[in-house]
Amino acid sequence: MSKNDNFFGPRKIGIVDILMHSAGGFTAGFIGSVLLLFIVLSFGGLIDLPSKIGQVSFTMGGNSPIFPFALSFITFIVSIIVVLLTYYFLTIIDQEKYKKTIIHFSQLAIFSIIIYILFITIYVVVGVNNYDYIMYVFIFHILILTFGSILILELLNNYRYILLGIYSSFFGFGIASILILFIFSMFGSSYAKLLSLLLMLPLSVGLLLFFKGLFEFLYYKYFIITGKDQLGDIFEQIKQEEIDLYNENVAENNTY
Repeated sequence: MSKNDNFFGPRKIGIVDILMHSAGGFTAGFIGSVLLLFIVLSFGGLIDLPSKIGQVSFTMGGNSPIFPFALSFITFIVSIIVVLLTYYFLTIIDQEKYKKTIIHFSQLAIFSIIIYILFITIYVVVGVNNYDYIMYVFIFHILILTFGSILILELLNNYRYILLGIYSSFFGFGIASILILFIFSMFGSSYAKLLSLLLMLPLSVGLLLFFKGLFEFLYYKYFIITGKDQLGDIFEQIKQEEIDLYNENVAENNTY
């Protein structure tokens, strides 16, 4: 039976669905973290993260740009794999909503490239002055990429309830960002921060999907209880309002 038993209402979603979506994202992020750790250990001479974290330059631009550039490129490779894996897992977990097509995967890849181009300058500028702060750039890179990728998936897979997808994605992004920054700030030593950094990928994707799903779950319950659907097919609502306004104008003109 379709999860959307009420065709004219929001798609049915339960706690199990939320947990499964989150688990898919967490698994993809975990695979990305393992890959990141493998790369760091394989190229330890160039990417010595533990010694770089907390290292501050006392002169403007005193640090070498090689490390931040290398970290940005590694983040790009790992993050694009995580994004594509996340969508692949979602197509398995929720085949009704998420379709496995080349269009979806290509759009996610293009978006990942655009975000990398925008962030590469930030990595280098921040990194040449303070290697410690570059970890926050890494976190925001992952969060924004995950957030934007989920928005794209909503545009492609949930156009009838695009507003619900947008609001739920913003909600998930906000809560996940607060929690992740709080977790990262709790670690003090460079090795502890490196360990926490490896948790950022699975936590970013998993938490964002969890709180996004929670928002959709609460809206679905709101619809069931009240029968109101303010975030329904907004384009159809706009079309109907224009038709009603046109009919009113025609009726007024016919009275003269």
